[in-house]
Amino acid sequence: MDQLLLILGGVLVSLAFIALVRWLYPQHELTLYGIALIPTAGAYIFFALINGAFSSLPREVVGVLLYGGLGLGGAWRFPVLIAFGWATHVAWDLAMTGESMASYVPAWWPALCVGTDLFLAGYITAIIWKRSDPLA
Repeated sequence: MDQLLLILGGVLVSLAFIALVRWLYPQHELTLYGIALIPTAGAYIFFALINGAFSSLPREVVGVLLYGGLGLGGAWRFPVLIAFGWATHVAWDLAMTGESMASYVPAWWPALCVGTDLFLAGYITAIIWKRSDPLA
């Protein structure tokens, strides 16, 4: 039950983020969702640093480079990479629930991120689909 509430909380975070982006920068909506993958992945670097998990930093830097690359590549040329980045970031979040990683990531973080990541991935996919629809 707690996990479900955290996932729903993640959906609420997504809705608030979407509302803010659409209100402030509607013409750059997809670009901002792409750029947002960088601090999303970077949160794991922050958690590793504040909890002294320095041996985990190389893996987390790879995550920032991977998801940052997807976000920036999507913002620059291929928007589908943004949706793919958010959808696949769920795997990163769920990997953080493993025994070795749970020591520096807050227990509530992965479930919250699952709700956020999946909702954003679906929303971004809908935007791309709508823009590519010849009947729209």
